Amino acid sequence: MSWPAISPDTLQRTVRVAATCLEVPVNAIHRALVAAPVAHAAETGRRVNGNLYWLYVLSTDRLTPTSLIPNVVPRPWMRSAC
Repeated sequence: MSWPAISPDTLQRTVRVAATCLEVPVNAIHRALVAAPVAHAAETGRRVNGNLYWLYVLSTDRLTPTSLIPNVVPRPWMRSAC
């Protein structure tokens, strides 16, 4: 079975709608992780199409979100505020 082609505009619109719908729950998860008395953090490098990405995990006994971020040196949160 073959799937019909999806236009780039349709795909972009779908991603924008999904991002909007997920903004509130993702922010709630992040706030809960920051407020947790104990959280586990881990990272591991992964290659995606030959490019290095970092997979970050911050979890509690009830929450386990992950983030796949392209390799950026220095990493955004390590930049000086000055």
